[in-house]
Amino acid sequence: KYFFSFSKCDFVLKMTMKQIQNTMDVIRNACSPKFPKLDPNIRDNVKNGQFVDDNKDLKCYTLCVAEMAGTLNRKKQLDYQKVMQQIDIMLPVEMRAPTKVVVETCKNIKDGYKDNCDRAYFTAKCAYETDSSIFLFP
Repeated sequence: KYFFSFSKCDFVLKMTMKQIQNTMDVIRNACSPKFPKLDPNIRDNVKNGQFVDDNKDLKCYTLCVAEMAGTLNRKKQLDYQKVMQQIDIMLPVEMRAPTKVVVETCKNIKDGYKDNCDRAYFTAKCAYETDSSIFLFP
Protein backbone atom coordinates (compact mmCIF):
# COMPACT_ATOMS: atom_id res chain seq x y z
CA LYS A 1 0.00 0.00 0.00
CA TYR A 2 2.80 2.36 0.67
CA PHE A 3 4.06 1.80 -2.81
CA PHE A 4 1.88 4.70 -3.92
CA SER A 5 3.12 7.04 -1.24
CA PHE A 6 6.79 7.67 -1.61
CA SER A 7 8.72 9.65 -4.17
CA LYS A 8 11.64 9.23 -6.52
CA CYS A 9 13.88 10.95 -3.99
CA ASP A 10 16.35 8.07 -3.73
CA PHE A 11 18.66 10.22 -1.65
CA VAL A 12 16.15 10.23 1.21
CA LEU A 13 16.69 7.24 3.46
CA LYS A 14 14.10 5.88 5.85
CA MET A 15 11.52 8.60 5.57
CA THR A 16 9.59 9.63 8.65
CA MET A 17 5.80 9.64 8.55
CA LYS A 18 5.93 13.43 8.32
CA GLN A 19 8.21 13.19 5.28
CA ILE A 20 5.94 10.58 3.73
CA GLN A 21 2.92 12.86 4.29
CA ASN A 22 4.81 15.82 2.79
CA THR A 23 5.69 13.71 -0.24
CA MET A 24 2.04 12.71 -0.64
CA ASP A 25 1.08 16.39 -0.50
CA VAL A 26 3.54 17.13 -3.31
CA ILE A 27 2.14 14.27 -5.39
CA ARG A 28 -1.47 15.37 -4.79
CA ASN A 29 -0.60 18.95 -5.70
CA ALA A 30 1.09 17.79 -8.91
CA CYS A 31 -1.60 15.32 -10.01
CA SER A 32 -4.83 17.05 -8.96
CA PRO A 33 -4.63 19.92 -11.50
CA LYS A 34 -4.37 17.36 -14.30
CA PHE A 35 -7.88 16.15 -13.45
CA PRO A 36 -9.99 19.28 -12.87
CA LYS A 37 -13.26 17.32 -13.22
CA LEU A 38 -12.31 14.92 -10.41
CA ASP A 39 -14.36 15.76 -7.34
CA PRO A 40 -11.88 16.27 -4.47
CA ASN A 41 -14.24 14.38 -2.15
CA ILE A 42 -14.14 11.32 -4.40
CA ARG A 43 -10.33 11.56 -4.52
CA ASP A 44 -9.99 12.03 -0.77
CA ASN A 45 -12.45 9.26 0.12
CA VAL A 46 -10.12 6.68 -1.42
CA LYS A 47 -8.06 7.03 1.76
CA ASN A 48 -11.05 5.55 3.60
CA GLY A 49 -11.60 2.73 1.14
CA GLN A 50 -14.36 4.40 -0.86
CA PHE A 51 -13.35 3.51 -4.41
CA VAL A 52 -15.55 4.68 -7.30
CA ASP A 53 -14.86 2.07 -9.96
CA ASP A 54 -16.58 3.91 -12.82
CA ASN A 55 -14.69 7.21 -12.46
CA LYS A 56 -12.07 7.45 -15.22
CA ASP A 57 -10.52 10.62 -13.77
CA LEU A 58 -10.00 8.90 -10.42
CA LYS A 59 -8.38 5.95 -12.15
CA CYS A 60 -6.04 8.18 -14.15
CA TYR A 61 -5.29 10.28 -11.07
CA THR A 62 -4.16 7.02 -9.45
CA LEU A 63 -1.89 6.39 -12.44
CA CYS A 64 -0.43 9.88 -12.03
CA VAL A 65 0.22 9.13 -8.35
CA ALA A 66 2.01 5.91 -9.25
CA GLU A 67 4.09 7.72 -11.87
CA MET A 68 5.05 10.47 -9.43
CA ALA A 69 5.93 7.86 -6.81
CA GLY A 70 8.35 6.28 -9.26
CA THR A 71 6.76 2.85 -9.00
CA LEU A 72 6.11 2.25 -12.70
CA ASN A 73 8.23 1.03 -15.58
CA ARG A 74 8.35 2.61 -19.04
CA LYS A 75 5.16 0.78 -20.01
CA LYS A 76 3.44 2.48 -17.05
CA GLN A 77 3.06 -0.80 -15.21
CA LEU A 78 4.07 -1.60 -11.64
CA ASP A 79 7.82 -2.21 -11.45
CA TYR A 80 7.98 -4.90 -8.79
CA GLN A 81 11.76 -4.79 -8.31
CA LYS A 82 11.85 -1.01 -8.04
CA VAL A 83 9.03 -0.99 -5.51
CA MET A 84 10.70 -3.63 -3.35
CA GLN A 85 13.97 -1.66 -3.41
CA GLN A 86 12.18 1.56 -2.45
CA ILE A 87 10.52 -0.19 0.47
CA ASP A 88 13.88 -1.29 1.87
CA ILE A 89 15.55 2.06 1.29
CA MET A 90 12.85 4.52 2.24
CA LEU A 91 10.34 3.08 4.67
CA PRO A 92 10.81 2.81 8.42
CA VAL A 93 11.70 -0.73 9.49
CA GLU A 94 8.31 -1.40 11.07
CA MET A 95 6.50 -0.63 7.81
CA ARG A 96 8.62 -2.76 5.50
CA ALA A 97 7.23 -6.26 6.08
CA PRO A 98 3.52 -5.39 5.87
CA THR A 99 4.15 -3.24 2.80
CA LYS A 100 5.99 -6.09 1.09
CA VAL A 101 3.05 -8.40 1.80
CA VAL A 102 0.73 -5.91 0.10
CA VAL A 103 3.02 -5.55 -2.92
CA GLU A 104 3.38 -9.31 -3.22
CA THR A 105 -0.39 -9.79 -2.97
CA CYS A 106 -1.25 -7.11 -5.53
CA LYS A 107 1.65 -7.30 -8.00
CA ASN A 108 -0.30 -9.22 -10.66
CA ILE A 109 -3.60 -7.30 -10.48
CA LYS A 110 -2.44 -5.31 -13.51
CA ASP A 111 -2.60 -8.45 -15.65
CA GLY A 112 -6.40 -8.35 -15.56
CA TYR A 113 -6.58 -4.93 -17.22
CA LYS A 114 -5.42 -3.44 -20.52
CA ASP A 115 -5.80 0.23 -19.65
CA ASN A 116 -2.95 1.72 -17.60
CA CYS A 117 -5.34 3.83 -15.53
CA ASP A 118 -7.34 0.71 -14.65
CA ARG A 119 -4.15 -1.14 -13.77
CA ALA A 120 -2.97 1.54 -11.36
CA TYR A 121 -6.41 2.05 -9.83
CA PHE A 122 -7.23 -1.60 -9.22
CA THR A 123 -3.74 -2.21 -7.84
CA ALA A 124 -4.35 0.60 -5.34
CA LYS A 125 -7.75 -0.87 -4.52
CA CYS A 126 -6.14 -4.27 -3.94
CA ALA A 127 -3.60 -2.60 -1.66
CA TYR A 128 -6.36 -1.07 0.44
CA GLU A 129 -8.29 -4.34 0.59
CA THR A 130 -5.16 -6.28 1.54
CA ASP A 131 -4.17 -4.06 4.47
CA SER A 132 -6.04 -0.82 5.00
CA SER A 133 -4.01 -0.07 8.14
CA ILE A 134 -0.96 0.88 6.07
CA PHE A 135 -2.72 2.35 3.05
CA LEU A 136 -1.74 5.91 2.18
CA PHE A 137 -3.13 7.79 -0.80
CA PRO A 138 -2.47 11.42 -1.73
